[in-house]
Amino acid sequence: GIMGEANMDGSIFINQNIVPGSKEEKEVINHEMRHSTDMKIGKLAYGDDFVKYNGVTYPRMTISGKDMIIVDGVAKEAGDGNFPWEKEATWAGKTGGMTQRALESCARGTMWTDYEPTPMTREWLQENGFIDK
Repeated sequence: GIMGEANMDGSIFINQNIVPGSKEEKEVINHEMRHSTDMKIGKLAYGDDFVKYNGVTYPRMTISGKDMIIVDGVAKEAGDGNFPWEKEATWAGKTGGMTQRALESCARGTMWTDYEPTPMTREWLQENGFIDK
C-alpha cells in the first residue's frame, strides 16, 4: 500500500501503520521530503489529471478504480517505483541524511554547486534559468 504522500500544499502524509521512530519511518519521510523539495523548486507538480516532472506532462486517470499515470503509452499505477520521480525519491529515502543536507544546501542557495544534478535535472535547471548552460 501507500507508505506516504507528499502534497502540493507542502504537507506530507505518513501511513499510520508505520512505527514512529523506525528506520522505515525515516526512509518514508526522506522519500516524501524529496518529492516536496522537487515540488518547491518546480521540478515536480501534480493534479487530478496529470503529473509533470522535469517539464514533461504525463496524463493521469482512474482506470478500473486505480490511480494510473501514462508513460510512453503504458498505464502504471501511481507510486510505481519505475517512474523517474519515484527513482530519485527512493534514492533520497535510502541515503541517510541526504534529504536534510540537500534541504540545507537549497536554503543556502548552493544546491547545484554542492551536488551534481542528474543529466535530466541539469537540462531542466538550465532551461529554467537556475544554472548556466
